[in-house]
Amino acid sequence: MDKRYVEAVCHTRDCILANQTFTCPQSSPEIEMIRLLLVDDEPTVLKGLRMRLAAEPDVSVVGEATNGETALTLTQTLLPDVVVMDFEMPRMDGIATTEALHTICPNAAVIILTIRDDAAAQARAEDAGVSAFITKRASMDELLAAIRQSAGKVM
Repeated sequence: MDKRYVEAVCHTRDCILANQTFTCPQSSPEIEMIRLLLVDDEPTVLKGLRMRLAAEPDVSVVGEATNGETALTLTQTLLPDVVVMDFEMPRMDGIATTEALHTICPNAAVIILTIRDDAAAQARAEDAGVSAFITKRASMDELLAAIRQSAGKVM
């Protein structure tokens, strides 16, 4: 199996390769993992984020949701440090979800990751209490910096 593939699917400290469990070389016990919940209504966006973020030694994607209602349910059980969430989603948008999330899990930071970059969207996000507003055109380094800053952990 290709080593790059193994690194991409490594979500936690324990990984499975050819029916064998081993400790992921990318994570070590002394690194405090940032627990991350991903929320986006586009499955390809979720998959891409999950695969890329799995390569980070200090990030653990603990869950994914495709709408705000599911995100709220998962937040209560998974207790993420950071929620990376789309602005526009069915059922409950990112702003309404952020406001509700701060009530049920006040310690979770929210990063809005969106295609929108207009001042009105940014203002609504800031009013809802997001810790960062990142456009989907931003680099992965910018998103990672926002995740780490929001979690209070800078590498």
